[in-house]
Amino acid sequence: MSEESFFGYKDIGEKGFIEWSLQYTFDPIVECFEVIPEKQRYERMHEKLNAPCHILGHIALNEEDVIKGVAHGISERRCPFPRHLFDPRKPPSGVELREGISDSSQLVEYWRAVRKGTLEYLRALDSADLSKPARKSTLPEGAANRDNPIREFFIMTIQNQNCHWGELRAICKMLDLPMQW
Repeated sequence: MSEESFFGYKDIGEKGFIEWSLQYTFDPIVECFEVIPEKQRYERMHEKLNAPCHILGHIALNEEDVIKGVAHGISERRCPFPRHLFDPRKPPSGVELREGISDSSQLVEYWRAVRKGTLEYLRALDSADLSKPARKSTLPEGAANRDNPIREFFIMTIQNQNCHWGELRAICKMLDLPMQW
């Protein structure tokens, strides 16, 4: 197979594709969040949609837990917010979000720091490592996902962020705000 096709596609390999996927939607997700007025970032706009602060915090915390903990084996977390605020099973009230997050721009900065660590970890891996189970993990031996190849944890992160980006876009649509893509 040639390296470049008629349409200009260049095969960047699995590791390159994961990095591209992580970077491709990061800025549009942040822009989608930032276009929502500050006071509305703490409230649920619909019973089936979580508050924007909850959504962005969940994306960041999930990425940190999955990549840093499960795939890389580091138990220390940098999350400056109470973890329960981002539990998808028990969405917090607007009051709880405001008490735990004084400035929603801090969520963006937290996710930027998490994403920087994710990309550093990915870049440090050899391409062959993506198909191997994590050598270190915070998951106990015998846990359901413990033996998944490292690539699966990156894919889970990408799928999670893209799924929740859809929620942010739905909120923007409900508020008649410009959406990113």
